[in-house]
Amino acid sequence: MTTIPEVAAAMQHVLTTVADQAGRLSRMVQRSDAKLTGSIFTQTLVFGLGANPQASLSTLTQTTADLGVRVSVEALHQRFDREAALCLEQVLYAAVRQVIAADPACALSLGCTASGRGQETLVQIRLLPAGVHPTAGLDGTHKIFNGLDQ
Repeated sequence: MTTIPEVAAAMQHVLTTVADQAGRLSRMVQRSDAKLTGSIFTQTLVFGLGANPQASLSTLTQTTADLGVRVSVEALHQRFDREAALCLEQVLYAAVRQVIAADPACALSLGCTASGRGQETLVQIRLLPAGVHPTAGLDGTHKIFNGLDQ
């Protein structure tokens, strides 16, 4: 069983260290002095869209400001590109690995599995419609190689 402090530590690691590393590896962040880092971008979307799934870019820039970084709506809009998608994908898979490591039974109920050693982890996630149990036989599996630290 995972405790609240363990979950908080895992979330903090994924939303900061891993997200910054993903921002650099995906080339979303190319300058060392960039204001909109992988972690700020990821946290903006996680917290902003978590609070309001229909949040506008203006609302999301307010979330970014709450995180200590001021960016224009245009600057945030320009970040929604292939590199940002790759960054977010890497953060997602790191989060899934955390879930699997913390509670394999929970991961199986979500339809997630992982195999590998160290930084070479293969994560499979079944994309299922809401309310469909993973054992229903649908095959929407995606395989992604993830080379980020856990």
